[in-house]
Amino acid sequence: MGKSYWLKAYTSRTDAFIAIIIDHEGVATQDEFLLRTVAALRNSQKLHTSGLIAKLQAMFQDVEVGGGPIKVRVALQQRSPASLLGDTLKALSESASSPVLICMDEVPLAILNIANNEGQQSAHELLQTLRMLRQTESGIRWILAGSIGFHHVLTACGTTTGDLNDLDNLPLGPLTTAEGTELAQRLLLGIGRHATDASVSRFVERTGSIPYLLHKVASLLDDGRSTPVSTAEFDGAFEEFIDDPDEFQSFAHLLTRLEPNYGDDAKLAGEILNGALSVENTWRDVGTLRTDVGEPERFDSVLTNLISDHYLEQRGRRVRWRYPVLQYIWARRRMIWDRPS
Repeated sequence: MGKSYWLKAYTSRTDAFIAIIIDHEGVATQDEFLLRTVAALRNSQKLHTSGLIAKLQAMFQDVEVGGGPIKVRVALQQRSPASLLGDTLKALSESASSPVLICMDEVPLAILNIANNEGQQSAHELLQTLRMLRQTESGIRWILAGSIGFHHVLTACGTTTGDLNDLDNLPLGPLTTAEGTELAQRLLLGIGRHATDASVSRFVERTGSIPYLLHKVASLLDDGRSTPVSTAEFDGAFEEFIDDPDEFQSFAHLLTRLEPNYGDDAKLAGEILNGALSVENTWRDVGTLRTDVGEPERFDSVLTNLISDHYLEQRGRRVRWRYPVLQYIWARRRMIWDRPS
């Protein structure tokens, strides 16, 4: 259950807002960001009676409901897309009969693509426009989501966290132990099997209460039998998931996202993560870890990003892996640790 699921689940249930989801995946220019946003507004049935479409027609061609590809009107094509985005969302704020919740997905990646394609100034202008709109348009609420953190984007945009410090982070971590236990029990009911409380506790512990892992391991236990699932069976299914390249594929981003997100620092990031490994998940002194990986110039910056990406957590001058189950999977897939006998 990831961010996209929760955006859809929440916006389909809320009565407090006119909710709109805008997926900016694949956007690489300011113009694409603008037109993707306008298209989402056009497609929202809840806005059809608000008078917004009439206002947008002054700025865009084919913005009518059911129209073709949206284009900026010729008279306005000399203006920057970021400026037109501002006018568009001001019109939305003025037209809507109740507060609008805009859920923008994959915003950091879109901003990074714009920086790479159109330069720092273009990306920074868009970031500043979004911040200005969050401050001035009281009729709009915001959720900005992405597969990568904004901390990977700010340097490419030539800016700092000042453009984002009005945003609050919403943590979406694993389930609590009680929630994980309930999900595990329901999954076992779904496959027609049961287990003792001790075995279920082991199931939840090994998967770290991460819903995706609970589902995956349960699917491997769905073999047509109705016999009770033992602790050893839970362990075996979990290890099978880690070792099977097909089953593990959709979870492989844990191992593969260092390269695209860290670029030239990917090797150093991997060395830091390896250096922080501990079977008992004990804390490691940062100074000792820095020395162990050669005390390179980029160590502190990369370590900060690994903490922001939730690989590691920090307490004063000590760090460790944030989630023991992810530490175990990392070490097992990289053949640093062996599977238990």
